[in-house]
Amino acid sequence: MQNRVPTCIAPALDFEPFPRNYRHDGWTAERQRAFIAALAETGSVKAAAKRINMSAEGAYYLRRQPGADSFRAAWSAALDHGLQRLTDLAIDRPIEGVPVPIFWRGEQVGEKRTYNERLMMFILRHHMPDRYGSAGLRQGTKKFPTRSRARPPRTAPSARRSARQRRRTPIRHNCKRAPMILPPC
Repeated sequence: MQNRVPTCIAPALDFEPFPRNYRHDGWTAERQRAFIAALAETGSVKAAAKRINMSAEGAYYLRRQPGADSFRAAWSAALDHGLQRLTDLAIDRPIEGVPVPIFWRGEQVGEKRTYNERLMMFILRHHMPDRYGSAGLRQGTKKFPTRSRARPPRTAPSARRSARQRRRTPIRHNCKRAPMILPPC
C-alpha cells in the first residue's frame, strides 16, 4: 500500500521557537519543532505531545504565552495539515473498505473487507449538502426526527373504556394446570 498522503510540512516547521529558559526536561527549540512535526502528522495535540514525551497541558501553556505568536501560527498550520490528513483517510475508508480478519479454529484463514455506508453518507452530506444534505431536517434543527410528531386519532370514550376494562379482566381458562414437580436437591 502506498502512502499517498502529502508529507510536506515545511511551512509549519519554518517558525521561530518560543525562547524558554533551558531545562533538560523543558520545551527546548528542538522539542517545539518535533511537537509541531508530530502535530502535523497525527492531527492530535495529545498524541503529538506523547510522541515527544511532553504533556499536552504544557503544550497548551506554551501556546498561551505572550510572544509565542510564531509557535501559535505553526501550531495552527500543523493542525490544519493533520486534520486534512485525517479527512483524506476518512474519505478512503468507505471507498476501499477496512480489512476484517476471518478466524477458523483459532487461526486466521483470510480476511474480508467491510464498507461503512454511514460514513460515506456523512461525507456526502457534508461535501454536497444541496444534493444529499439536510432535506429531511427541519429549519433550525441538527438531528433527524426519529418518529412522527403527529398524534394517533382519538377513539371514542366508550371504546377506550371497553378496552381498559378488557385489560383489567383476567383471562380464565377451562383447563387446570398440572402441579409443578421440582427435582430433588
